[in-house]
Amino acid sequence: QIVAKGIPMRARRIHTPSGKKYSVPYGKKDQYILSVDRANLNKELLTAAEKYSNTKLFFGHKLLGCNAELGTLSIKRSDQQTLEVTYDLIVGCDGAFSTVRKQFMRQTRFNYSHEYIPHGYMELTIPPKDGD
Repeated sequence: QIVAKGIPMRARRIHTPSGKKYSVPYGKKDQYILSVDRANLNKELLTAAEKYSNTKLFFGHKLLGCNAELGTLSIKRSDQQTLEVTYDLIVGCDGAFSTVRKQFMRQTRFNYSHEYIPHGYMELTIPPKDGD
């Protein structure tokens, strides 16, 4: 469902401060990535996850700590109470400055690297005019 709605992107377009423009391919000539609408992706993933009774989703909570060896998370709820939960798998969907990743980096044998691209990134969405 998500792939069917994706738009193939073969390269990114770079605009330099001097006004030059050039393209950087995402892969070989026949390769591409799919650009997907983030709101639709979130909706589809949440709908799919809710179908599994053993899946727990936490919104409006703060991760205080995790123990990868024991498979436990310490979470502060929105009412400020602390909750201890166990997990088999954790998926941290909390953005570029992920608290989940920071907590896992405190564990042993957790490798992570972060590399910034030399240029900035901006996504531009132009909505259709009058439904066109």
